[in-house]
Amino acid sequence: MTLEISAHENSVYLAKEEPKGLVAVVARKIEEGLVEITYFCNGVTKVLKSASILASRLISGLMGVDYKKVNEALRGVA
Repeated sequence: MTLEISAHENSVYLAKEEPKGLVAVVARKIEEGLVEITYFCNGVTKVLKSASILASRLISGLMGVDYKKVNEALRGVA
């Protein structure tokens, strides 16, 4: 269950394989201080908006992964 992270200019893609299937998150900066988070799991898609400062905590909780890895990936975007 390795976490895969791909960062681009205004977005970060995170994915990991779990027994229940693929879990993926796309975090995209939509304006200064605001991040749109799209979460995919078990055929369900959720779209959330979060303050940049809280986005790493929210994503690490949704995916069940280490906060530090997510925060490092989002630092360049948010």
